[in-house]
Amino acid sequence: MISLTDKDHSKKVILSNIQRFSTHDGPGIRTVAFFKGCPLRCPWCCNPETQNKSKIVMQTKIECLKCRKCIYVCPKDALRKQNNVILVDSHNCDLCGKCVEICPTANIQIIGKEYTVKELTDELLKDKVFYDRTAGGVTFSGGEPTLHTDYLIKLSKVLKTYGLHIAMETCGYFNYPTFMELLPLLDLILFDLKIIDNNLHERNTGKPNDIIFSNLKNIVNSNKKVIIRFPVIPGYTDNIENINGIIDTMQDIGLKRIDIIPYHRFSEGKYERLGIHYALKGIIPSVVNDKVKHTKKYFEKADIIVRIGG
Repeated sequence: MISLTDKDHSKKVILSNIQRFSTHDGPGIRTVAFFKGCPLRCPWCCNPETQNKSKIVMQTKIECLKCRKCIYVCPKDALRKQNNVILVDSHNCDLCGKCVEICPTANIQIIGKEYTVKELTDELLKDKVFYDRTAGGVTFSGGEPTLHTDYLIKLSKVLKTYGLHIAMETCGYFNYPTFMELLPLLDLILFDLKIIDNNLHERNTGKPNDIIFSNLKNIVNSNKKVIIRFPVIPGYTDNIENINGIIDTMQDIGLKRIDIIPYHRFSEGKYERLGIHYALKGIIPSVVNDKVKHTKKYFEKADIIVRIGG
């Protein structure tokens, strides 16, 4: 059994959510821990509430009684109503929670909860019976979990004493020398590849992709199991040049598995409630379905094993 020091017990990270009984983020039934913070700013991000590493206050549901109680009670004047949505000024908000307490429908919530290694271990072990019966396990997601590598090393060492399978989804933008100590503790890497062209990648995500491709090659060379995840996003990733670039990259480094992630609009309301512009507003997912089918055929012609969804 791994013993934790006082420093380990005191160190905390912020998670936006713990999702149980997931079947889309690795084998078997899994519990997914969503870590807050991400270096990228993808316009199609389905978890925009995880981009910031800090806790935030937001309206969590579209429906609102419009009673304005949250606005009136705020001592920092950080809330305002705009287009039937309660927006929060994160610069003024001090996370006092008074708006959360007074909301009659629990519509206003603080997104983000702190966990020590022990606290998160205890949460993840609650579902161990399901992991054992289905060859499942735990998946680190986000946001970008590698922003918390030191914490994940300690957490993973503890989880491994219970025989848990550990997967991690990553955007690939991280410092590889720091990541090397975590890598042996992971059983599966779900590695996102979005845009091949470096200039387009930086223009659309805020970061270049040279580090991402270098990290991918290093992970593959370590003989770690890797599955590529490719989001089919209209106007961003779905052109044939980009698809062929993904295929060439996979063939060059010997990868044979890819998950195609279809575009959806589940997160569109989050952007409105966070006061963030949503660049894909109005795009109907059904229009993308044929594109997903064609994309699948392209990868299969290249002898790549394809799964639609996670």
